[in-house]
Formats: sequence, structure tokens, C-alpha cells
Amino acid sequence: MELQGKRILLVEDDDFMADLVIHYVVEAGAKCEWAKDGAEGIKKLGEGTFDLILTDLLMSGMNGVEMLEKIRAIEEYKEIPILVLTNRTNSDAEVQQASKFGVTGFFAKSSTSLTELVARIARILEK
Repeated sequence: MELQGKRILLVEDDDFMADLVIHYVVEAGAKCEWAKDGAEGIKKLGEGTFDLILTDLLMSGMNGVEMLEKIRAIEEYKEIPILVLTNRTNSDAEVQQASKFGVTGFFAKSSTSLTELVARIARILEK
């Protein structure tokens, strides 16, 4: 298992996508908490210690960019790696805004396999 013992926070408003990501992450040995928007993500972040955050950008309620801004303003969360799950391109305003908050990287939902997502998470957490 590539992610044995790791704790991942997934912030994703799409139930189907969340179920898929959770399945792959858990299969790789990690524990995964799920939040449906940025406000819930920040709440869950305050309830435990996480090794990595996976977040969508476009969500109802508090979106991913707003959440990133709040997370990075809190000293104890500044070093947590954040991987953004999106179908947006580098030229989209949301991606450019997210980049300003020290995200570790972006993962294209539509063109990359979830197996590759797990491998990428493992590479990030090895560093």
C-alpha cells in the first residue's frame, strides 16, 4: 500500500467523484475524511491532523479558492501539501488564484486516472 497510515482530507462537492477518490485513496492504505465544501473542509481540518488536502475549486458555499486563502492564513496549516482537483486549465481565473496560495499541484479530473492520483499523492508525501 502506497499511502499506508496517511490521512487525507478530500474537499469535493460531487458525490460520485468523492466516492471514486475515497475508494482509491483508502485502497492505497490511507484514511480519508470528506467535506462537501470549503467551510466544512476548514472545520474538519481543525478536528484532526492531515498529511495532505485534496480539493476541488468550484463548489457551492465556500469554494476552493476561498478555503485555500483561509487555510494558508493559519500558521499550523501553511505546510500541508494541497493538491487541487479540477477540470479547469491554467488560464482559468480560479486556477491562477489557487496558485497564489501555495498549492502543491493540480490534478486534471477528466484526463488523469485515479491510479495516477494515488501515485502522485505518494510522491508528494515522500518529500
